[in-house]
Parts: sequence; structure tokens; C-alpha cells
Amino acid sequence: MTRSILFLIAAVAAPACRNAGAAKGEPALQRELRHDLAVLAHDSLRGRGTPSSELESAARYVAARFAELGLEPFGGTDFIHRYAIATSQVFAESVSIAFPGAAPIRAGRELVLVADHGAPRVASGELVVLSGSITDSSTAHLNFDGTTLVVPRPGRGLNAGELARLSNLLMWTNPHALVFVADLPHSALRAVAHRGGATRRLEWDPLDLRGATRTSHGIFLVRAGAVRRALAAEGLDLAQLAADTAGPLRMRRFPGRRVRAISPRRVLERQSAPNIIAVLEGGDPDLRNQIVVVSAHLDHLGVGAPTADGDSVYNGADDNASGVAALLAVAGRLRAGPRPHRSLLFLVTSGEETGFWGSDAFAGDPATPLARLVANINLDGIGRPAWHDSIAVLGGAWSTLGVSALEASKGARSAIAPTFAPVTGYSRSDHYSFARRGIPAVHLFSGKLFPYYHTPADQVDVVDFDWLARVAQYAHGLVGTVANQRKRPAWTDPHHPRGEVPW
Repeated sequence: MTRSILFLIAAVAAPACRNAGAAKGEPALQRELRHDLAVLAHDSLRGRGTPSSELESAARYVAARFAELGLEPFGGTDFIHRYAIATSQVFAESVSIAFPGAAPIRAGRELVLVADHGAPRVASGELVVLSGSITDSSTAHLNFDGTTLVVPRPGRGLNAGELARLSNLLMWTNPHALVFVADLPHSALRAVAHRGGATRRLEWDPLDLRGATRTSHGIFLVRAGAVRRALAAEGLDLAQLAADTAGPLRMRRFPGRRVRAISPRRVLERQSAPNIIAVLEGGDPDLRNQIVVVSAHLDHLGVGAPTADGDSVYNGADDNASGVAALLAVAGRLRAGPRPHRSLLFLVTSGEETGFWGSDAFAGDPATPLARLVANINLDGIGRPAWHDSIAVLGGAWSTLGVSALEASKGARSAIAPTFAPVTGYSRSDHYSFARRGIPAVHLFSGKLFPYYHTPADQVDVVDFDWLARVAQYAHGLVGTVANQRKRPAWTDPHHPRGEVPW
């Protein structure tokens, strides 16, 4: 990208920069952050949806900034790396589920597809039955990768709101398919049935051999009568399971017993989306082969239905132009020296809002040197403080990165201390794509979802630039600490003694 294009994009956003509350004599770091953030969150980029031409413009801007900072492209001559997306349509009337030893249950009066999130055509997973109280805290350390998760619930206790609540909690545990069982009338099934339409997903099948990934999956609802006999064959009383909604969470696994979910679909279109990747080679001959990944997602939600005031652009200033602006500031200061011992990889992703597409594509690419990646520090939603002098470092209690986070706070000019609470929500940003592959990872987050979260109100004027500058200074110290320490970062949490991450 030429410098003239960079200037053109910046010129379009210049009014936002001037009108975003800049104070006369504002410190240089704040001015830099304000400029980058105002460019990326400007209305002209129309919310940077994945994929979109506006996202491409934002990617070119970030690539030009990397070049301006004197960083090197990763793995070639271009900062922009592309990954494939397939837009497909599921035939909801043709879905089916087959329990072990039983005939397939086909869509219709007994079974409906509730949500299609780009699940594969065929998902065969080990049977796991879940009962008891399903809450944020009870599911925080669960991993159902490789399973079909079956959740019996009483008919009257599974209205649309409860179905949505349970789905939102359980999809983060990564089952291949999520099957709710309830004694509901046919009319209730039809009310929550998938209405069709196109769905985008990563083009490669998330269940292939590229390693563990976090994706969104198909969610099904089946009437109790259709599965009662199949579960009884496994020694389960469906009525007792469905009635157990308040007791301790209980998981029943059936090794070797697999449930097969089929969602026929056709591919309508193939597209691609950008990641922007730069590297800074380390200065220590013994450590430069190890890489610390610093990440932030560039995308947001694009354009949606207008609000009461007519605004339909989801600008995503805090989520996550704030993280990208801070990443650029950190990269520039580390490039200026002294050079860190380990190498640094600056990863600006797209597709985070749609299911971590960009980070999964990078981490799942055979060309990515996973064995060399020793840590990931992710910046997402850092534009406004929940606490005046503290920032959430999600996952910091689970690896030696927490010790590094505390150490960085002692030397940071920002006077920000890390807190490792809340522990829930760890799996809800791009760092999860690395943690799922055993790479120690933390998420720097302001600590609160504000009312403007995922609304058109997330604009430049919600960002506290004094705070964002302090976070950027803290992130600079944390990245430098991790890059310079002699000992390789490691998981410490007892839930994954072999480096396996259960979230």
C-alpha cells in the first residue's frame, strides 16, 4: 500500500480526529492513539464487517502503519494474509440426528434445527449428557471438544429465552453439536426452528486434522419421545435427567458411543478476509527463535438495523479499534528499541466477531510455526476503564503470564495493576485460538461490558484516551517483560497438567 493511500484514508477520518475531544497540548501517545482509533472507527468504514470492502480499507491502513513503523511482513513480502470463507445455505428441512444403535431422527415433528452457525455437514461426536444447574461458573472450565452434547430439559422450562441462555453458555464449551431434549408440542418446535438463509464460515472444515479450533456449531431441539428409548439403552432415565435443573452440574460421558448430526447444505459463494501480520525479530541469538504474539481484532459488526436516532453503523471504537490502536503504539515503541530478546509477531485479525475466524485461520495454518509461539497477549475492549487503576488480565491466574503481568505493573508508568477476575468469559476473544492449542495466553480487557457494547453507540466519544494511553503503556511493559524473560511461559493451572486448555 502506498503512503498516498494511507494519507487518503486518514484524510477521510480527519474530522473525526479533530472532533473526538482532543485537548490542546495532549501528550503525543494520546494523539497517536486518538488518530488511529478515529480513522478505524470512522463512519466511512461502516463498522468493518467481515467480509466487506470497508474492512479491506481498514486492513490496508493497518498494513501501511506497520510499514511506517519499520516492521517486517510475516512470511513474505505482504503484511496482509488472506483466509478463505464459504457462504453456504443449510437445508433445515433435511437435517437429522442419529443416536447410537437407533434410527435417524429426521427434521419435522420430532426435530428442528434451531441455529446454524456454519456447522459442518456431518458432525459425529462422542455422546455426553449434561444435567443439573448450567451457569457461567459451572461451565467455566468445561471442554466438550469432540462430543455431541445432549441437554435434557423439562418442556415448560425450555422457552425461547432459556434456550438462548443455555446455548450461549454451552457453545463456548466447543461441542461438535448441541442437542436440547424437551417434551414440547410440535407448535413449540416450529416456533424456534431455523428460518434458513445464508451463513458464512471458515471454508476449511473445523473438524479436520488441523488441530483444535473453537467454532460455532449447529444447535438442535428434539422432542423427548424421539430419544427416550435411545437414552434408556445407555442406562439413562430421561424424565429424571430433565427434572434435574437445580442440582450440581453432572456430566455423563459414553466413550465410543457417538451421535451423528447431519446438516445438508450447499455452498453459495467463496470469499476471503484479511489478517494483517508483522514481525519484529528478537535481538538475543538464544531466544529470537521463540515468538510472542500480540493480537487485536480489527473487525466489528458492520451495518445493521437503524436505532431510534437513525444510526445504523456499528463503529466499534472500543470493540476493538481501541485494541488495534494500542497494538500499533506498542509495536512502534518496541521497534524504536531496545530490541526485545524474543521475536514479536503483531497479529491484527478479522472475523473475531463471527467466531474467531482470523485467529483460528492463522493458528490452524500449517505454515504457522506453532512450536515457536510461546505466548499470546490479546488486546480487546480496552477503551474505557471499569476500575480507575486496574485492568482485567483474563487467564492471568492460569499461567506464568500472571506473574509477568504483576511484574510489568511495577515498572509501568501507567500505574495500572492487573486483576485476574472475572475468571468467566476467558474463551470469548482471539486469544482462545492460541490457548486451545496449548499456548499460554491472556486477554487484556477493561473489565466491563458497557451499555454501548455491540451497538451503534460504540463511537470515538466513548473512549477515554488518557486511560487508553495508560493501558498502551502497561501493554508495552507486559509485552517487553514476556519477551525478555529467560524462562519460557508455562501453564500453571491444575485443570491442564499436560498443557491442555479446558475452556
